[in-house]
Amino acid sequence: MAVITAKRMQGQDFVNVYLTKEAYMRTYNNVIHPIPDQAAWPTIKPRNVLPPLHKRMHGHPKKNRKRGPEEGPNKKELWGKMKGMWRIWSQYQNL
Repeated sequence: MAVITAKRMQGQDFVNVYLTKEAYMRTYNNVIHPIPDQAAWPTIKPRNVLPPLHKRMHGHPKKNRKRGPEEGPNKKELWGKMKGMWRIWSQYQNL
């Protein structure tokens, strides 16, 4: 607004036509009828609601599934951790 007033321009020139009072009055000029009472609503047969269909996500799929806590660690991962600990232990033994 500071730039618009500094340039001596009108703020109304920068407002979208849909946001003017005239557009609002044209929109709500017609009568909006109230919604009938719930007793007057038509009765419909209830349908079974099904879950959405499974869609595959975009991107690269994971190679392995996530293991549960009761399954324990993967043997390869465990061996890799043990090798690292063995390396650290052997360094301290050489001191």
